[in-house]
Amino acid sequence: MPVRAKVIHNTWLYQQLRLKAQLFETLARVGQTINPPLISTTPCRSSPEACRMMQAKMCSLLMLDESGEWLDLRASYGAGEATCKNPA
Repeated sequence: MPVRAKVIHNTWLYQQLRLKAQLFETLARVGQTINPPLISTTPCRSSPEACRMMQAKMCSLLMLDESGEWLDLRASYGAGEATCKNPA
């Protein structure tokens, strides 16, 4: 492989590793944000990092209720209050 091609390839690999590291850091922050005690004390809030990580305008966390049959909206980011009060 020519030297120039190796440099380009190594630069690309470095950028990919940097992106993965950023995604893992974001995932760790999101995980800390959505731990169960925090969700119960601050309903309808989720980490904006989750939206950025997925390049989404809105994200929500739904969890099974105690019966295991229904999903309850536990956290959301980017949604209006109406969505938080009535997610259906």
